[in-house]
Amino acid sequence: RLDEVPADTVRVVTANQRTLLRLQCLRAADSVLLLPRMCVFSDGQRVCFDLKSDPPNVYSHMPAEFIESQRFWLPREAVVDGLREFVRTTIERLEDVTSPCVGRLNENWNAIINADAQEAEFCRAAGRLGRDPYLAREWNPSLVEFLETGLGSEAAGPMAGDFLDILEDQNDPNSIWQSLQQTKTKFRMGQSPSSFTMSLDDSYATAATANRIARDVRDKLNVDSNPIIDVRRAAVASGSGPMVSAELPTLATPKIKAVAGWTNNGNPIIASLANIGPQNRRFLEARALFLAWYQCQGGPRLVSTAHTWSQKASRAFAAELLAPQSEIVERWDRGNRTPAQIIALANEFDVSTKVIELQLQNAGADALDV
Repeated sequence: RLDEVPADTVRVVTANQRTLLRLQCLRAADSVLLLPRMCVFSDGQRVCFDLKSDPPNVYSHMPAEFIESQRFWLPREAVVDGLREFVRTTIERLEDVTSPCVGRLNENWNAIINADAQEAEFCRAAGRLGRDPYLAREWNPSLVEFLETGLGSEAAGPMAGDFLDILEDQNDPNSIWQSLQQTKTKFRMGQSPSSFTMSLDDSYATAATANRIARDVRDKLNVDSNPIIDVRRAAVASGSGPMVSAELPTLATPKIKAVAGWTNNGNPIIASLANIGPQNRRFLEARALFLAWYQCQGGPRLVSTAHTWSQKASRAFAAELLAPQSEIVERWDRGNRTPAQIIALANEFDVSTKVIELQLQNAGADALDV
């Protein structure tokens, strides 16, 4: 999970971070070779290669240091095809080599390419959890059982994927998943209707895509530079039925904020906690609209804290819909950069101060004169 990768300035990592690095960092593959501290992650649409620089004069056993941090994204399918071909050609080159390491490589690769549908699904679920599916014997048995049977027929569905993206070791997956399923059944939440189809043409550009859609919605609402009073009006302005609000039971994880989907009457619906403040509720409603419009073709989606493409895009959409960056920058007094000004802008657009701070941050130093 990209949000859990320790920064390049961190010299001491936690036990969880160490486990993550061991599983997803290229350097963990071999301590003898000069390999970068590069972690590989997928946000669902793309694959991120996150390369961290080495702190100077720390690794005395290494003949050299990597001095720059970089992060770049590539299309997921292209990365999968490239890695598959890399492993295949490597095994061909080692065909005549007799070594226990080569034997284990062949054994693991044969297990991967010959996996049946059920095993492949289990491996994908384990990968979303950041775990090695071939070391499941070291897991908590209840987690293995949940991945094998707890998700049921929805194991390959989008909501199950969202759930696995935020699941943590201390969570009881069965109780949380059952609550989500009960909510889905109670409010008859399903996929987007065939009569209402909205597709994304440039899904690789997360922020640009979300911002463009948000500006189009604001144009349809004819709000100009004014704040949006009722987020749910955006649903009607874009051609769907009115947005329905429902209550989500308290879950044993703060990472799930709401469930977004469609009713059987063709209305977008958000199920969220009852004790959410008005500003956070507006933001959640905007996120839920984006997910309902563009990400619910296969069924309901979770609104969560995950850093997948869908979740990042929903946050970018909500921020731009409620507090357009251009309007925030225009109102920003460069000579009065104080917390009070952040609060004033947040109150004007009826959003949290965090939304204003992020919009200003994303505008860049040149726009803010900082």
